[in-house]
Amino acid sequence: MSTHFQAFYRLKGAGETVVLVPGLTRTKDHWLDFFDLMASDYQVLIFDPRGLGANPMSPALVSSVESYAADLIRLLDQLGLQKVHIMGVSLGGMIALACARDYPSRVHSISVVNTSIGTRSRLTLRGYLGVWASIFTLSKRKLTERITGMVLGSTPDADRKRKIVDRLYEIEKQRKIRLVSFLGQIFAALRFRPLTSLLKIEVPTLVVKGSQDQFVPPLNSDDVAKWVPGAQLVSMATAGHEPMFDEPHELKRVLTQWIEKTIQNRARQNERRPL
Repeated sequence: MSTHFQAFYRLKGAGETVVLVPGLTRTKDHWLDFFDLMASDYQVLIFDPRGLGANPMSPALVSSVESYAADLIRLLDQLGLQKVHIMGVSLGGMIALACARDYPSRVHSISVVNTSIGTRSRLTLRGYLGVWASIFTLSKRKLTERITGMVLGSTPDADRKRKIVDRLYEIEKQRKIRLVSFLGQIFAALRFRPLTSLLKIEVPTLVVKGSQDQFVPPLNSDDVAKWVPGAQLVSMATAGHEPMFDEPHELKRVLTQWIEKTIQNRARQNERRPL
């Protein structure tokens, strides 16, 4: 098993490449154990988005989901990765959709987890309050507890929730999010209203809905599945907004099943092609 590491990305494992795209203000470190879980079966790429973590690219106040997608394609070029599977959570799901729409030759499949496309409220009331609290709350411990409580589903008991909070707090206390980076991602998400352009997507698409999501209203996932041709919708009954925290093994099972299905379909299509 190979591991390739630089300051703002990690590449680990062997096999077809799966790129994990994080959500709002998240970095490569926030995947916790899920990175290693997926890297046991695939070559997995995680990275810090522009303006976050160790990414050397300067943040932009007026950003777009398309600019983040272009950043990802440039990283694939730098690493010599021609075609990949992309899984994105929340804002990361928007980036996955943009990659499938704008760079279809670079994408085997996408998996979109708890994202929105502007068809209804992007956040719950609790989600909006959490976003603004992240600006004004001075205690990183309290903020981590608040946000983590919001993104978890119903599975973790009190002890497991505390352990997840502890691990995330170790990440948060060592970093400082620049306001321009935070606002850039917020503006990018709010401006992403692709709707009819999603009808162009021909890349196999899986939409994953955490039914216990308290951050993004779960019906947003139903809307994504309706707009993307041929998309498959899977509901995780006890998962929250970031299921890699509360349901990592079930999320891996869902993604692996989907990726293997797309690999098999591709093999059958290649067999039917004339020599």
